[in-house]
Amino acid sequence: MPRIGLALPSRPAGGWPALVALARAAEARGLASLWLPDPPSGDEDALDPLTALAGLARATTTIRLGTLALDAGRRPPGVLAKALATVDRLSGGRLTLGLAPADATGEAAEQLAEVVAILRAAFAGGAVDHAGRFHRLEGLRIEPGPLQRPGPPLWVVGDGDGVRAVAVAAADGWHPGTWRPAPPPDDDAWGLDAACRAAGRDPSSLVVAAGWEATAGPRELATAVVAWAAAGVDDLVASPGALPFGETTTDDLRRLASAIE
Repeated sequence: MPRIGLALPSRPAGGWPALVALARAAEARGLASLWLPDPPSGDEDALDPLTALAGLARATTTIRLGTLALDAGRRPPGVLAKALATVDRLSGGRLTLGLAPADATGEAAEQLAEVVAILRAAFAGGAVDHAGRFHRLEGLRIEPGPLQRPGPPLWVVGDGDGVRAVAVAAADGWHPGTWRPAPPPDDDAWGLDAACRAAGRDPSSLVVAAGWEATAGPRELATAVVAWAAAGVDDLVASPGALPFGETTTDDLRRLASAIE
């Protein structure tokens, strides 16, 4: 069965104490992960995901923490690598990085691939020199590096052909960046198995994730989990509230947990 994670509210109505309480409740109920997004540009009310996850790293003990997703064009990759390594260490090695292109263009997918390559090299240790189309770096060092080796699991997020190509070539996981109550009935493991084999990669080495609109009743949710598993999904990021990363209550969490127990 898929691992079930929770899309946390990026603007918690009860502030930081409410978010911590929700995160701890999710951990106590056995959920696998907690996720926060990069807010849209100009959204001053939403939490910064990396800062918030650093706080949650100290407020929780076992549940994984993830970004879904960071904008690959928003932060200098050296600054991003250092922040990610720090969150990974603060959490005891529980970070999963979801990284998305800035937009749906082919150029943004190329930039995503370049940032992925820089992060991989930075997490591996030693000095990183990089001269690419979007970024130039000389002697970048991330010390101390992340606790997980060779680095935190790196997912790419997006449903375009360019993003899928980056996932197959260089990522640990892929998430389409969309949200559904159940998988499409005609989907073939999200179309990635054939692409992995064509690239000489074992399809089972690529984690397939999905965004789950988990707003139904417990019985319907339990049926949906079985369908997601049959579709080849390894990780589900559940949004039990009205909107992904919108307000979620402990009652929403209780309904979700009862469906997967």
